[in-house]
Amino acid sequence: MAVWYLVRHGESVANADDWLAGHVDAKMTSKGHRQAHKLSKELKNAPFERAVTSSLRRASETARMLMAGRKMPLEETEALWERNMGAWARKRRSRLKQTAEWRSQILSWGGKPPGGESQLDIARRSLTWLADTDTDVDTLLVAHGGVLRILLGLLEGKPPGAVGNRSVGNCECVRAQLDPGTWARLLATI
Repeated sequence: MAVWYLVRHGESVANADDWLAGHVDAKMTSKGHRQAHKLSKELKNAPFERAVTSSLRRASETARMLMAGRKMPLEETEALWERNMGAWARKRRSRLKQTAEWRSQILSWGGKPPGGESQLDIARRSLTWLADTDTDVDTLLVAHGGVLRILLGLLEGKPPGAVGNRSVGNCECVRAQLDPGTWARLLATI
Protein backbone atom coordinates (compact mmCIF):
# COMPACT_ATOMS: atom_id res chain seq x y z
CA MET A 1 0.00 0.00 0.00
CA ALA A 2 1.30 3.45 -0.92
CA VAL A 3 0.50 6.83 0.57
CA TRP A 4 -0.53 9.43 -2.00
CA TYR A 5 -0.21 13.09 -1.04
CA LEU A 6 -2.85 14.76 -3.21
CA VAL A 7 -2.28 18.54 -3.30
CA ARG A 8 -4.01 21.40 -5.05
CA HIS A 9 -1.70 24.15 -6.32
CA GLY A 10 -1.22 27.43 -4.47
CA GLU A 11 -3.54 30.33 -5.16
CA SER A 12 -3.37 31.53 -8.78
CA VAL A 13 -4.26 34.90 -10.24
CA ALA A 14 -7.45 33.26 -11.56
CA ASN A 15 -8.41 32.11 -8.05
CA ALA A 16 -7.69 35.56 -6.60
CA ASP A 17 -9.59 37.39 -9.35
CA ASP A 18 -12.55 34.95 -9.49
CA TRP A 19 -12.18 33.73 -13.07
CA LEU A 20 -12.03 30.23 -14.54
CA ALA A 21 -8.54 29.35 -15.71
CA GLY A 22 -8.90 25.78 -16.92
CA HIS A 23 -6.12 25.32 -19.49
CA VAL A 24 -5.05 28.98 -19.25
CA ASP A 25 -1.56 28.90 -17.73
CA ALA A 26 -2.33 31.29 -14.86
CA LYS A 27 0.60 32.08 -12.59
CA MET A 28 0.57 31.82 -8.81
CA THR A 29 0.09 34.86 -6.63
CA SER A 30 2.42 35.81 -3.79
CA LYS A 31 -0.19 34.30 -1.46
CA GLY A 32 0.03 31.08 -3.47
CA HIS A 33 3.80 31.02 -3.02
CA ARG A 34 3.36 31.54 0.73
CA GLN A 35 0.83 28.70 0.85
CA ALA A 36 3.22 26.37 -0.97
CA HIS A 37 6.13 27.39 1.26
CA LYS A 38 4.05 26.67 4.38
CA LEU A 39 2.97 23.27 3.04
CA SER A 40 6.57 22.42 2.08
CA LYS A 41 7.49 22.78 5.76
CA GLU A 42 4.60 20.51 6.77
CA LEU A 43 5.63 17.88 4.20
CA LYS A 44 9.38 18.19 4.84
CA ASN A 45 9.60 14.73 6.37
CA ALA A 46 6.87 13.09 4.30
CA PRO A 47 8.42 9.93 2.84
CA PHE A 48 7.24 10.31 -0.75
CA GLU A 49 9.65 8.81 -3.29
CA ARG A 50 7.91 10.02 -6.42
CA ALA A 51 6.42 13.34 -7.51
CA VAL A 52 3.95 13.94 -10.34
CA THR A 53 2.25 17.15 -11.40
CA SER A 54 0.21 18.91 -14.01
CA SER A 55 2.55 20.73 -16.36
CA LEU A 56 0.57 23.98 -15.97
CA ARG A 57 2.88 26.32 -14.08
CA ARG A 58 0.67 26.97 -11.05
CA ALA A 59 0.84 23.25 -10.28
CA SER A 60 4.42 22.57 -11.36
CA GLU A 61 5.72 25.58 -9.37
CA THR A 62 3.86 24.32 -6.30
CA ALA A 63 5.31 20.84 -6.79
CA ARG A 64 8.86 22.18 -7.10
CA MET A 65 8.42 24.14 -3.88
CA LEU A 66 7.10 21.03 -2.08
CA MET A 67 10.09 19.03 -3.32
CA ALA A 68 12.69 21.53 -2.04
CA GLY A 69 15.83 19.70 -0.95
CA ARG A 70 14.78 16.35 -2.46
CA LYS A 71 16.80 14.73 -5.20
CA MET A 72 14.17 13.15 -7.41
CA PRO A 73 12.72 13.93 -10.81
CA LEU A 74 9.38 15.67 -11.18
CA GLU A 75 7.07 13.96 -13.66
CA GLU A 76 5.00 16.61 -15.48
CA THR A 77 1.99 15.68 -17.59
CA GLU A 78 -0.91 17.26 -19.43
CA ALA A 79 -3.07 14.37 -18.19
CA LEU A 80 -3.36 16.17 -14.83
CA TRP A 81 -4.24 19.57 -16.35
CA GLU A 82 -7.29 21.37 -15.03
CA ARG A 83 -10.57 20.99 -16.84
CA ASN A 84 -10.74 22.65 -20.24
CA MET A 85 -13.28 25.44 -19.74
CA GLY A 86 -13.65 26.14 -23.47
CA ALA A 87 -15.61 29.37 -24.05
CA TRP A 88 -15.88 29.90 -20.29
CA ALA A 89 -12.12 30.28 -19.78
CA ARG A 90 -11.33 33.69 -18.27
CA LYS A 91 -15.01 34.24 -17.37
CA ARG A 92 -15.90 35.33 -13.84
CA ARG A 93 -17.06 32.43 -11.70
CA SER A 94 -19.52 34.57 -9.73
CA ARG A 95 -21.32 35.64 -12.93
CA LEU A 96 -21.45 32.12 -14.37
CA LYS A 97 -22.91 30.78 -11.11
CA GLN A 98 -25.96 32.97 -11.73
CA THR A 99 -26.76 31.16 -14.99
CA ALA A 100 -28.85 28.02 -15.43
CA GLU A 101 -25.98 26.46 -17.38
CA TRP A 102 -23.65 26.47 -14.36
CA ARG A 103 -25.27 23.49 -12.65
CA SER A 104 -25.98 21.55 -15.84
CA GLN A 105 -22.65 22.17 -17.55
CA ILE A 106 -20.15 22.50 -14.73
CA LEU A 107 -21.43 20.52 -11.76
CA SER A 108 -23.02 17.58 -13.59
CA TRP A 109 -20.98 14.51 -14.50
CA GLY A 110 -21.50 14.72 -18.26
CA GLY A 111 -22.19 18.40 -18.81
CA LYS A 112 -19.52 20.66 -20.25
CA PRO A 113 -19.03 24.31 -21.04
CA PRO A 114 -19.13 25.17 -24.76
CA GLY A 115 -15.95 23.74 -26.32
CA GLY A 116 -14.78 22.38 -22.96
CA GLU A 117 -14.59 19.15 -20.97
CA SER A 118 -17.00 17.37 -18.65
CA GLN A 119 -16.09 15.87 -15.30
CA LEU A 120 -16.28 12.47 -17.02
CA ASP A 121 -13.71 13.67 -19.59
CA ILE A 122 -11.33 14.73 -16.79
CA ALA A 123 -11.85 11.43 -14.98
CA ARG A 124 -11.00 9.42 -18.10
CA ARG A 125 -7.95 11.58 -18.94
CA SER A 126 -6.41 11.62 -15.48
CA LEU A 127 -7.28 8.05 -14.44
CA THR A 128 -5.95 6.60 -17.72
CA TRP A 129 -2.56 8.22 -17.07
CA LEU A 130 -2.56 7.31 -13.37
CA ALA A 131 -3.47 3.68 -14.15
CA ASP A 132 -0.68 3.48 -16.75
CA THR A 133 1.94 4.93 -14.39
CA ASP A 134 0.70 3.45 -11.09
CA THR A 135 3.29 2.42 -8.55
CA ASP A 136 3.55 1.07 -5.04
CA VAL A 137 5.71 3.92 -3.71
CA ASP A 138 4.57 6.93 -1.71
CA THR A 139 3.74 9.66 -4.22
CA LEU A 140 3.22 13.42 -4.21
CA LEU A 141 0.59 14.44 -6.77
CA VAL A 142 0.05 18.17 -7.41
CA ALA A 143 -2.87 19.12 -9.61
CA HIS A 144 -5.94 21.34 -9.79
CA GLY A 145 -9.24 21.68 -7.95
CA GLY A 146 -11.32 20.07 -10.70
CA VAL A 147 -9.01 17.09 -11.08
CA LEU A 148 -8.70 16.53 -7.34
CA ARG A 149 -12.45 16.90 -6.74
CA ILE A 150 -13.02 14.07 -9.18
CA LEU A 151 -10.21 11.79 -7.98
CA LEU A 152 -11.11 12.24 -4.31
CA GLY A 153 -14.84 11.90 -4.94
CA LEU A 154 -14.28 8.62 -6.79
CA LEU A 155 -11.88 7.37 -4.09
CA GLU A 156 -14.54 8.17 -1.49
CA GLY A 157 -17.10 6.14 -3.45
CA LYS A 158 -19.36 9.07 -4.29
CA PRO A 159 -21.75 8.57 -7.19
CA PRO A 160 -20.72 10.49 -10.32
CA GLY A 161 -23.46 13.10 -9.83
CA ALA A 162 -22.03 14.06 -6.42
CA VAL A 163 -18.33 14.01 -7.30
CA GLY A 164 -18.22 17.70 -8.24
CA ASN A 165 -19.58 18.81 -4.86
CA ARG A 166 -16.30 18.23 -3.03
CA SER A 167 -14.11 21.26 -2.42
CA VAL A 168 -10.30 21.24 -2.24
CA GLY A 169 -8.58 24.41 -1.02
CA ASN A 170 -5.40 25.90 -2.43
CA CYS A 171 -2.40 23.98 -1.09
CA GLU A 172 -4.67 21.59 0.75
CA CYS A 173 -3.06 18.16 1.10
CA VAL A 174 -5.20 15.03 1.34
CA ARG A 175 -3.41 11.80 2.22
CA ALA A 176 -4.81 8.59 0.76
CA GLN A 177 -3.51 5.05 1.29
CA LEU A 178 -3.96 3.19 -1.98
CA ASP A 179 -3.26 -0.33 -3.12
CA PRO A 180 -1.49 -0.63 -6.48
CA GLY A 181 -4.18 -0.94 -9.13
CA THR A 182 -6.62 1.44 -7.41
CA TRP A 183 -6.52 3.94 -10.29
CA ALA A 184 -7.20 1.18 -12.84
CA ARG A 185 -10.12 -0.11 -10.77
CA LEU A 186 -11.61 3.39 -10.59
CA LEU A 187 -11.14 3.84 -14.35
CA ALA A 188 -13.05 0.61 -14.97
CA THR A 189 -16.04 1.99 -13.02
CA ILE A 190 -16.61 5.10 -15.11
